[in-house]
Amino acid sequence: MSYYIYEHLRNDTKMPFYIGKGNGKRAFATINRNVLWHKIISESNGFSVNILIDEIDEEFALLAEREAIDVYKKRNIFLVNLTSGGQGVSGLKHSEQTKLKFSKIHKGKTVSFEVRKKISEGMKGINVGRPISDVQKKQISKTLTGRKASLESIEKMRISQKLRRLKEKTENA
Repeated sequence: MSYYIYEHLRNDTKMPFYIGKGNGKRAFATINRNVLWHKIISESNGFSVNILIDEIDEEFALLAEREAIDVYKKRNIFLVNLTSGGQGVSGLKHSEQTKLKFSKIHKGKTVSFEVRKKISEGMKGINVGRPISDVQKKQISKTLTGRKASLESIEKMRISQKLRRLKEKTENA
């Protein structure tokens, strides 16, 4: 699997505020980001992505991420990274025993109305599902070019497209 190092740039100043390691569409994802990251993108009207190093193995990616963060911090560039980089958990798969523990802990629990309201308030102003710009589409395309999808992935995409077309037909009817 091929990895890359990326930086997130503020839309208002074009200054970097986050350095990361990823593969696939990770650089363009807005989920699983820290609170400071979301605060920056809401203040700066979004972010853009710059791929710093592309098509490297995971071991080198972890090292390069750590080095990039270190270089930016030495230049007094404020980053919202919570760690110094290089602590990846790519490909982590929980054991069946761990999955059972999580299941037991959460079974029967419901989230109260008050908690849901707090979550909703906290998410206001965060553009989680915003449209992707043409530049981001090109960057995603460049990153994914030459990669082979598994037969399982191809089948899922085929079914997804079929369902999307069916939905569009029923909405337009």
